[in-house]
Parts: sequence; C-alpha cells; structure tokens
Amino acid sequence: RRASGVGWGRSTFTIMAGGRHDCTVDLPIGARLVYARTSGEHALVERLEDGGWRIPLVDTYNGTQTKAAAGRTLVFPAGIHDIGRLFKVETGAKVFVPGDAWVTGSFDYRGSIGTRTYGHGSLSGELVDPAYVRTLPYDEQVLYSLLVGDGASSNNVVEGITLVDSPFYSNYYGITTYRNIDVFGPWWANTNGFFPAQDYADGNKSLIDNCCAFVMDDCCDLSEYTGAPKVSNSLFGTVAAATLIVAYWPGRDYGLSSVVENVNAIAFQTY
Repeated sequence: RRASGVGWGRSTFTIMAGGRHDCTVDLPIGARLVYARTSGEHALVERLEDGGWRIPLVDTYNGTQTKAAAGRTLVFPAGIHDIGRLFKVETGAKVFVPGDAWVTGSFDYRGSIGTRTYGHGSLSGELVDPAYVRTLPYDEQVLYSLLVGDGASSNNVVEGITLVDSPFYSNYYGITTYRNIDVFGPWWANTNGFFPAQDYADGNKSLIDNCCAFVMDDCCDLSEYTGAPKVSNSLFGTVAAATLIVAYWPGRDYGLSSVVENVNAIAFQTY
C-alpha cells in the first residue's frame, strides 16, 4: 500500500501497471472507472469488486491488432476505427470504447467467458451492405451481427456503448448482461435489440437494465434463453415486429421465470 496526498479534489499517488491502490471516491451510482493523469496522458483506473482500485494492463488500439487479449484491456483512442468483422474478444478480456471513439465492424465472443465491453462510444455496422447479407444462408447471416456469440458464451458484459446500423442482428447469443446500452437500427429487417447468451453451462441470469432499442425487428427476445432473465428500466420501440418475446408457443415448459419491470414499449406487441 502507498500513501495518498489529497487536495483540491485530487488524490496523488504512485502505482505501477497491474498494481492496486485503495481509496474512496464518490462516483455516480453504477460508475466503475475514473481517469488518472500519468506522465501527461490519461490512463484508466478500474474499481475492483472489493472496493479497491487498479490500473489495468492496457493495450491501445493502433489498427494492427486482431483481438482483445485475455487478461488485458484494449482501449480505443478518439477517432474512427475500422476493426473489420469478428474482431475476437478473448476470455477475460476487456474492451473500452470512450465517447469520442466510433468503431466500425463487429466483436466475436464465441467460446469466450467473463469479458467486459464498456464505455460511451459507438459500434457501427455501416460498412456492410445489408442487401448482400440477405443473400446468404442463415448460418452465415448471423456472423454479420455486431456482437457475435454462441451457446458457449457466458458471463459476458456490455455496458454503456451504442450499437447502430447493424446489417443483421445487433447481437447474437454473445452477451449475458447489458447495462445502459442504446441500440438503433430501424432501417433493415432482422435488426434486433437484445438477444441474450443462452448460458447452458451455469444457468446465470441474464440482465437487461437501463437500455433502449429502436429497431426494425424484435426489441428483446428472451424465448431461447435457458436461465431466468430480468429486463428493467428500459425503453423499447419496434417498426415491424415484437417489442418483447417471452416464449414461442407451442414450446416446452422449462419451468423458468422471466421478470420484466418498469419497461416502456412503443407500438407494443408481445407473444
């Protein structure tokens, strides 16, 4: 532990990358990071589950990376970045997209667990022609989603970012927890809102909280989720489909429950 000097709203201390420092910071509810000024530059400082703080092992995106490496935090600097399709997010990796970053392409969570993608920036599918995607078999179409997962994806968290203009689904089975996510895609058929990871292995509960979706297709589809999902404090609007799907009929009764509370729906349909 290292001592801190506090004055004029600042806490001054020295910490090595990967090290930690314990302090108390008054942040808005839900906030998990602050900025630290290090050698004239800003670096991320993350809050730990036990209340401490840590400077993560950071990689800054420079256009050459093809993945977010396990155990590290990939940070996108300000500007526009084309990562291409299916940019791999490895197990335990974190991706930080700040508000002044616009990322085009998609993230691949297939087979990955325990990842976190967060920030206030945007992920866009604008560079892919939706008309071309419509010509492909379904198994290939889903790989043009912005967030791509599979039945093995689990405990992956997405917070704060905006998903816009996906050429197919906005997300496909890859994410367990969504917080403060905005999804905009009212232009193309099949552009959905939230499609939680199935969580076959551990039965974790999916959470969709404080989110917004305005899309052409289904806003929130819980019908193929095998846990007990909760949707809360959200706003959904659809152009031509369902705002909320709890289950398809007829279908097997798995004895599971879904909780939906404080959700506003526009052009509401449910089935």
